[in-house]
Order: sequence, then C-alpha cells, then structure tokens
Amino acid sequence: MEICKMTKVLLPAAVQYVKERQMIGTRMDAAEIGGIADRVGSLTPGKDADLVVFPDSPFEVMSSPALVMIDGKIVRRERG
Repeated sequence: MEICKMTKVLLPAAVQYVKERQMIGTRMDAAEIGGIADRVGSLTPGKDADLVVFPDSPFEVMSSPALVMIDGKIVRRERG
C-alpha cells in the first residue's frame, strides 16, 4: 500500500522533471547542432533575447504562448 502512495506522489514529479530536462536538452542540442550555441540556446547575458513563455505545459496540444520576445522586444502578448 505504501508503494502505491509513493508512486502517486513521485511519478508526477518525475514526469515533470523529465519534461523540463527534455525542454532544456532540445533547446541546447538544436543550438549546438546548428552551430549557433554561442548566440542562442540558453538565457545568458550577451546571447540573443528570443523567448517564448507558456502559462501551462508547452507539451500540451492546445498550449498557446502567453508571451513571445524576439531580439528582446515583445512581439506577442496574450491579453486577459
């Protein structure tokens, strides 16, 4: 019985952790493969300021960005 309780608590946390690591890995790997990791792929001073912010998980089918920044300028902001 205790294993079931632990699974209910730990499994969602583990899934969230994996999703977050996938997001970081996808971003960094793409920048490295594209040969532009010196400019993009992480939030670091001096790199391009392109950013997409989601209110919920970006992995959901109906997910829509709340904010999009390109070159440090807001180009889309969800109203509401």
